[in-house]
Amino acid sequence: MAVDSPFAKMPRRSGLRRWAGGLAAIVALTTACDASTPAGFGGGSAVGTTFTIAGAGFGHGVGMSQYGARGRADAGQSVQQILDAYYPGASLTHTPIGGPRVRVATASSSAVTVTSGPLNVSTDGAGYRTVGGAGQGVTIARSGSSIVVTAATGAKIVGASGKPVYVGWAVGGLLGVSAAGRSYDRGRLVAQPSGSSIEFVLDTMTMDDYLNGLGEVPSSWPVEALKAQAIAGRTFAATKIAAPRSTTYDLDSGIVDQSFIGTSQTVGSTGQRWRDAVSATSGSILTSGGTPILATYSSSNGGFSERSEYVWSSALPYLVAAADPFDAATGNTAANWSRTFTGAELGSYLKAAGRGSVGSVTQVVFSGNIGASGRVDKATVTVTGSAGRVSMTGNQFRSAINAAVPTSRDLLSTRIVITGR
Repeated sequence: MAVDSPFAKMPRRSGLRRWAGGLAAIVALTTACDASTPAGFGGGSAVGTTFTIAGAGFGHGVGMSQYGARGRADAGQSVQQILDAYYPGASLTHTPIGGPRVRVATASSSAVTVTSGPLNVSTDGAGYRTVGGAGQGVTIARSGSSIVVTAATGAKIVGASGKPVYVGWAVGGLLGVSAAGRSYDRGRLVAQPSGSSIEFVLDTMTMDDYLNGLGEVPSSWPVEALKAQAIAGRTFAATKIAAPRSTTYDLDSGIVDQSFIGTSQTVGSTGQRWRDAVSATSGSILTSGGTPILATYSSSNGGFSERSEYVWSSALPYLVAAADPFDAATGNTAANWSRTFTGAELGSYLKAAGRGSVGSVTQVVFSGNIGASGRVDKATVTVTGSAGRVSMTGNQFRSAINAAVPTSRDLLSTRIVITGR
């Protein structure tokens, strides 16, 4: 499940017939559903030729709001108070856990360089050969089902068919991986055949090595917010180690899991603050019933978190819906936002997404399953246009729009309300 951060862009993800009547019943149902949701959200209904969607938050809104954690830290709350607010009932425990295997890229090839010392290459993970010196990189590519490492001199090391090749480097050096666009100071690079491509994975890191490269919040943020992020990130990684994404890696370096950006997180004048937060919380994770919790988080909940079972499917006692007055923290430009679309634009977006050809949209009605926070992920959206009517879920409505518009016009969350004119 996606984890959305202040640095992250949200991933983009019937026959026609004549119709008549039914609006009164739909509006009545919408009103009944909205009665238990926060005022101003829950989708609503709108008629017009131009539609404005007002929203709050960025991301799924389940678990910790990263900007909310900042707001709470700014208000003087401790890391324990922050975690209690976003994961009620979970216990903070000291449970040392080994580091994860992280997929950093999948590509047909990659240049790999090191800033100091040689690169060491192995085809079995045991016997290593030194390849070149500092700054003398290699290229890793496929040849049939084998991985081939080519040095600057032209010398080649060929892996066994279908088997990985391992690349190590000396402590103190930085390993640059062009396919990932990142550099790393810990671990070992594993190049594994995957389909017609190569899967690049970092392994042999400690958990804190991994967390030092976690690029989820700026290192300049308040210390207690950094500690909360470190604990949430460590706990999330622990759940992925227990249930890995693949036999070859535990979690991804992108926002589908957590944003792992290598040395980029700790460079600059504030980088040490993040390292200190990781060190101060080393071994600390959140548990429920003795096992690590699913410590999900997103950039901003828009002032109200959502229940896990509404956004996904499983009801977890520590992922609940609750008002969050601290979410509108300094720098949170996604606390409230709005987007305006013409009816013709909406009609074209839905058609492009395969949701039907309604022509120019004249009416949008949200009804049915509205979240406790006013989110509309599972709501029924009935869209009427000059050529017909279609229905879809709130998630499908949002995805259709986000697939067609530039980033600046994305719907950042499903905590929305629509008006028309």
